[in-house]
Amino acid sequence: MIVTNTCSSVFARLTVLTQLLLFTGILQTAAGAEVVEGTDPRCPNNNNPGVKSYVFTSSGIQRCFNVYRPSPNEGEEDVPTAVMMMAHGSGSNANKWCGKPDVRASFASMGVTLLCTSSAIIDGDKRWRPPSEGSSETNPYPCTEADSIDLPYYETILDWIESQPTQYDRERVFNGGFSQGSNFISYVSFCFPERLRGIATSGSGLKVNGPAVEFCSEFDTEKRGLCEIGVTDGWTNTGNTGTCDGCRFTPMRPTAGATDVVGEPLRACINVGEFDSRVQGSDQYRYYYEKAGLRTEFTVWPGVRHAMPPDWPAVYDDCLGITASARSPTLSPTLPPTLSPTNDSTCVDDPEWRFRSTNRNCDWVASRKNVLRNCKKRANDPKTDKTKVWSYCKATCHAAGQTEACP
Repeated sequence: MIVTNTCSSVFARLTVLTQLLLFTGILQTAAGAEVVEGTDPRCPNNNNPGVKSYVFTSSGIQRCFNVYRPSPNEGEEDVPTAVMMMAHGSGSNANKWCGKPDVRASFASMGVTLLCTSSAIIDGDKRWRPPSEGSSETNPYPCTEADSIDLPYYETILDWIESQPTQYDRERVFNGGFSQGSNFISYVSFCFPERLRGIATSGSGLKVNGPAVEFCSEFDTEKRGLCEIGVTDGWTNTGNTGTCDGCRFTPMRPTAGATDVVGEPLRACINVGEFDSRVQGSDQYRYYYEKAGLRTEFTVWPGVRHAMPPDWPAVYDDCLGITASARSPTLSPTLPPTLSPTNDSTCVDDPEWRFRSTNRNCDWVASRKNVLRNCKKRANDPKTDKTKVWSYCKATCHAAGQTEACP
């Protein structure tokens, strides 16, 4: 608790510093370099319509990021957009996402800015650099530049976003990544949760070690490892890190009670492939995120190996509520037209039920792009209640292919 309060005071001082920089109209890193348009090999940007590259100096190293901000449709007002920050996997670069026409098209259709971050190249090493020991006995919340040179890099980008209120909505900034980039954002996001609206991981996991191990995943098998409470969580992450005597959580323990930029519990969207060796570690995310009080959704994608979810921009949008955060949910007045006939009079939607005590009912479920996926979510607030949405939205989920809804 004392350590958490100390981190909070550090974050508060950083926030005050950011406000002072914005007031003076100067956005600079600690080294005094401004964020400007420029080129860098870590942020290739050839033949990417609408993508801009920016460079600045952080921790004595030139850093960069790419931005795709879609133009408004003809006749529409140009308003501040939500921002989805994305971190690439090990050995890749900022072109991983911003360089894909289909990904840009998805974000254009949503009216959301895609900001592609990039790790630094140091002596040929292209990896992200979370703290080498994660959350240890002596340093449970390693949130300083000495712990990771990528921390001030991200803070500078957030400052840059906040300096342009006519372009970007600072209350709708989301952080995501894939593989090692996903692992990294699961660290850095907890150093400044109050500057984000939500986070999304794909293809990574939380490594828990020693006395901190209090949960054994259902995905712990003889093939993947053997979990033992108080000893090991039973899985091996990439690089086999987080196993030192003092290591407890790698890359970092989630901050208990972390709240987002609007004061709500931080939303976390966890994705992993069914055949990804990290599925056990992703389940560790789920357990400790829920324990920390985060609004958590955990999805294991059938048939997927180490890859992003199919149509991942739409998945992230649905799970994080990126476009929905700009407005109140719009309820569909009718059920899907593909409703299969049934003679069972009990196969009807419950008109009184609301999704996790919100104003979202079965009509809202029917309006989702992936109805079946939403049918399989936990329906109610208490984490001990494992009842699925399809138990309440019987007709809607039956129509979407959930055979258990109306057996």
